[in-house]
Amino acid sequence: MNATSVLILILGDVALVQWGMHTVRQAVLHAFSSDRKRVLGGSLDSRLTAVGSGHGVTPVRQSSTATA
Repeated sequence: MNATSVLILILGDVALVQWGMHTVRQAVLHAFSSDRKRVLGGSLDSRLTAVGSGHGVTPVRQSSTATA
């Protein structure tokens, strides 16, 4: 395989990962929209509480992608 083929394959893989993450994010936002607004409204008042919430949720969810 030459360098051009490898580069095209890598870029295709990156595009598929990005598309998959976008699809999962949209599905999660759609599924939990009402609960999300209520919970996030109180826990994201400032940057400090937002960081604390992210650090608290990520180990419980076992997925930083789902948390984001």
